[in-house]
Amino acid sequence: AEGKFGAEQLAEVLPYPNKVAVVYMTGAQLAEALEAASQGLPYGEGTADTCAAFMQVSGIRYTVDTTKEYRKGEAYGDHWFRAEALSRVSIDDVNGQTFDPEATYAIVTVYEALDGSAEITEVLNSEAKVYVSDAGMDGGWTAPETPAVTEDARKALTGATSELEGAQYNPVALLGTQVVAGTNYCLLCEITPVVPNAESHYAVVIVYDGVDGTTSITDTFDFAAAE
Repeated sequence: AEGKFGAEQLAEVLPYPNKVAVVYMTGAQLAEALEAASQGLPYGEGTADTCAAFMQVSGIRYTVDTTKEYRKGEAYGDHWFRAEALSRVSIDDVNGQTFDPEATYAIVTVYEALDGSAEITEVLNSEAKVYVSDAGMDGGWTAPETPAVTEDARKALTGATSELEGAQYNPVALLGTQVVAGTNYCLLCEITPVVPNAESHYAVVIVYDGVDGTTSITDTFDFAAAE
């Protein structure tokens, strides 16, 4: 797909006041979540409620073999069962790269999906880091009320990229803030290489804004939009 993607377009895709979260999980945990999300397939009158957990994804290609039985584990919620084993899901690639069960992946998702009642199972109780919080406490990540990029976050990104050469960073959405010895901003950015006919790509960028006025990019996680 081509075209610009900004806060306005993000609001159209996510019109409800759910929070956006960045979740870091291993490839094995991601595969387990996808396996659990497939348990209602194939869709039918008797599986309609369960199919509400099916994941709509971007930047990843995976296959569900519905001829294989879903191996039910412990029950949770009203309709779902934890995946006892991987039996019907296989991941082809992530962002065009070979899937690695031991690698760590950054997942951008709607926070309502993280309570164990829908797409992703038991992430909050796993070893995966969930970078979102309802409290503005030191060290905790806070999800913004809207994805609109604040002036402070924009200034921090501008300062952190002022001496970087080779690419332009356009902040698209503010995903979260973290109060430390200063402030961390988690931003969805459109990154465009400064070369002729360059194609832009999207990445989650962590920007640190120190109390002394220094700014820097501390982490970047690339992902691809589905075509």
